[in-house]
Amino acid sequence: MNKHADDLQAIHAALSALQTQGWQVSAAAEGWQLQRAGQTLYADLNARWLYFSLPVPQTQPAAHYLQAARQLYLCKYGRDPRGQLLLQAELPLIELERTYIHLTVEALWRAAQQHDSPIVRAASDAPAEPNVEYFPRYALDTYFKGLRHEGWGYRKPIGTNEYHFHYKAPERPFEVYLAFNAAWAYWQVPILEGEAAARWWGSREREALCEYLLAVNEQLYWARFVLDEGGNVLLLLDMPLACFSLERFRLSAQAVAQYASDYAYEVLIMADLARDEGLAGWLTGASSERLEFHN
Repeated sequence: MNKHADDLQAIHAALSALQTQGWQVSAAAEGWQLQRAGQTLYADLNARWLYFSLPVPQTQPAAHYLQAARQLYLCKYGRDPRGQLLLQAELPLIELERTYIHLTVEALWRAAQQHDSPIVRAASDAPAEPNVEYFPRYALDTYFKGLRHEGWGYRKPIGTNEYHFHYKAPERPFEVYLAFNAAWAYWQVPILEGEAAARWWGSREREALCEYLLAVNEQLYWARFVLDEGGNVLLLLDMPLACFSLERFRLSAQAVAQYASDYAYEVLIMADLARDEGLAGWLTGASSERLEFHN
């Protein structure tokens, strides 16, 4: 049996086990369907990823969902080429455990139940306890050595559980933050912030960029674009702290680096459409094929 067949068998067993939690699970040629209380969650895999989508209705402006996604863990909002709003999640097949799959399904289910509710700051996003090191700094130092040759540098640590990195992409540098709390490890890369963010947030281009970010989210793997209260555009990626291994650290760092590098310039254009309407039109009408992050 080849590796893909092994993955398929393990994932099928993990999804089937969700029947004890009230899910009805069925398999088909295009993947799996999980149904519970009138909600249908779709799952499928390719050579590198297991991915989920759950269609939800849209009753709010696009900005609402991008702001709500900042408070989510393990999932995001995206929009497919047909215009359907989705809750989505992706997991790398490397070291994929049943627990990680079940946590992701539960996160999607919880997000679907809270869909269109007022945005509430996640309880698990509360400040970490002072002087409690949730992930050993010596281990992170060892992990980070493998990234130095890829354009990464260390900044001064912000606190016991917050780290500041510098990534030098081919087109521009990025400030990258990695933080830990009792349950999560999460990356954050500011893409558009400060005066530039405030300017587009109050402009006529606001909805166009929000729609663009939702469309991009549908194509990303594992990561997501979100908005904060001030209109700053952030690239996020999070995972359960219990799943934060060397291989996932490496892959997650490469993912945020590639996506920041690939999309930062386009985000700047979409935030200021009046300066280059032709290029903005090309971006909004570009291919809707799902982009795969490669190892």
